[in-house]
Amino acid sequence: MNGKRSGGLWLIMFVVGFVVGGTSGCGYPEVGRRGYEMTMALESAFASRQDESLVSARKLLDEFLAAEEISPREHAVLIDMIDIAEGGDWDRAATSARRLLEAQVEWK
Repeated sequence: MNGKRSGGLWLIMFVVGFVVGGTSGCGYPEVGRRGYEMTMALESAFASRQDESLVSARKLLDEFLAAEEISPREHAVLIDMIDIAEGGDWDRAATSARRLLEAQVEWK
């Protein structure tokens, strides 16, 4: 009986997580035009494993944040992706960039 209860609980948690995650854009923020363009560039850099692009992308993102061309949330999300790539997980970084792009409504 205990096994059935815990199995049912997992199913409920999965369904709730799927519904909430599916309706919230999976936690990715909406980005403006500049953030969208940077995400596309980063996705390409991650897919081709361009180490040299990461330093310049980080600098450019800092400049965009200072000029208020991207929000602090956009900056944080994109910098996290760069950190993931710099840590060697290029595929995960590319997947994150792709998911951020897919979560956008306005720029599709």
